[in-house]
Amino acid sequence: MVDAHGGLGELLVVLYLAIAILAIWLGRRGGVPAWFTGTVHALLGVQIIMGIILYIRHPHVMPVSHVIIALLTLPAVGLAVPLRSRLGKPRGTAVSAGIVAVLALIAVIIAKTR
Repeated sequence: MVDAHGGLGELLVVLYLAIAILAIWLGRRGGVPAWFTGTVHALLGVQIIMGIILYIRHPHVMPVSHVIIALLTLPAVGLAVPLRSRLGKPRGTAVSAGIVAVLALIAVIIAKTR
């Protein structure tokens, strides 16, 4: 489960960067397909649940900073809604996905350097 959690975390960094880039690139063509962003958000949910289970089982393996940064990805996903109304759908999606990608990358770096 630890390997799956780590691998999924790295994959999520790549997928959220892809969403950010595709949102800008495909902005005039309707944006990123909803099924793709929905699938990536679902994977993030699975990642968070696996992380909580691992943290409950082994609380001293990972620093609290990893947990806090990882949990901040959830409100960052929620930022998409107000950002879309302010910046427009493509830019709002790109900014929100970019923030999630950066937070996920920080969490991965914390985990790798631990």
